Amino acid sequence: MKSLLTVLILALASTVSFAQSGNDALEGTWSYSVETPDGTYTGQMVFTKSDDGYTGKLVTTNGSSNMENLKFEDNEVSFSTEAEGFYVSISGKVDGDSFSGEVAVEDQAFTITAKRE
Repeated sequence: MKSLLTVLILALASTVSFAQSGNDALEGTWSYSVETPDGTYTGQMVFTKSDDGYTGKLVTTNGSSNMENLKFEDNEVSFSTEAEGFYVSISGKVDGDSFSGEVAVEDQAFTITAKRE
């Protein structure tokens, strides 16, 4: 009887954990990398979930800036912000703890990848 109860508790805990990770697919700190002709840029995207949706900050070697027009739906995320002295638009897709997408700055686009910390 104890082993059956233990199995049921573990199954319930796994279900709750899976449901929570599905609900918070974006929330957390993501370490990103962007390859450009000028070199590799790295930093963090920090997403916070609230009752009204998500807010975020982009952290670079020169400081941080708030994300504007942040949207997250069907694992697709998009936002704009200032980074390294440029106004940029970032969009991409979340797949578990991985993110891949594009950074648009001026008339150029670069690939961005990130992993949840």
